[in-house]
Amino acid sequence: MRRTTLLLLLLAPVILINATNAFAWDGKRKGFVLGVGAGGGLASFKPYAKFSDNETSDGERTSKFAFMSDFKIGYAPSNQVALYWMSKVAWFGYTFEYRDEFIDLRESYTLANGIGGVGVSYYFQPEGPSPYVSAGFGFSTWDAPFEENSDGISGSGFALGAGYEFSKHWSLEGNLTWGSPNEKGDEELGFKTLAVRVTVNVLGY
Repeated sequence: MRRTTLLLLLLAPVILINATNAFAWDGKRKGFVLGVGAGGGLASFKPYAKFSDNETSDGERTSKFAFMSDFKIGYAPSNQVALYWMSKVAWFGYTFEYRDEFIDLRESYTLANGIGGVGVSYYFQPEGPSPYVSAGFGFSTWDAPFEENSDGISGSGFALGAGYEFSKHWSLEGNLTWGSPNEKGDEELGFKTLAVRVTVNVLGY
């Protein structure tokens, strides 16, 4: 996920500099779009293991309050439809504890569970205020980005949402994301993730 974030940060200025009149920020949705959002919600995850004999083992589901970030960049072919690259990330703290007669271990991490991929939004009105719906499909990630030697894992993921553009460029959005980041070897180890979020978003167009 860190590589994806770096790539997006590098690409965004290039796209902005080379935007033509077709992508002009003229206050109409049609054209180049770039948006960010932030909010809160609930991140839920359940570890699982799938063995070579197709037997599976699921752990207990855990839920955490999370800070939610949202990013999108793309193009709207009309004033009611926008196509974009999306990145939705749930950031939350997690404490790992293990105790036996020899070991007393307690470590805290900041975890990032993200959904990235291709997204689409449909606005019911060509100009705001307007309700809208959105959907996206791509990959999911699980990582501890601030820890050294942390290797993230990835899998499939999707997002569904709905929102309301209450003022030009500004919207309130709720969405649900699902993912299954995993690591495959002799066994498949991973997480089944869900996140429910509400974000306030600003979209440049």
